[in-house]
Amino acid sequence: MSKELFANESILKNKTKKEVLAEKILEMILTGLLRDGDVLPSERELANTFGVSRETVRGSLGIVSDLGLLIVSQGAKTRINRSLM
Repeated sequence: MSKELFANESILKNKTKKEVLAEKILEMILTGLLRDGDVLPSERELANTFGVSRETVRGSLGIVSDLGLLIVSQGAKTRINRSLM
């Protein structure tokens, strides 16, 4: 086998639950299922819905927030921010 077959080996890495959930949330935003200004359910509700821990939800929201697509503030509801798109 040639080394060229494995040139993009880093692309084949396993994804964590946090990354999978972040991708799901991104997909929901990009397809319009979640719209600008929509309020997300609580971490507890999202954790129950997706069958993951609240820590996983928190990490996923952090990933999406870092992309500028969520407004997350302590003590307030998390909102969709599509104004950058």
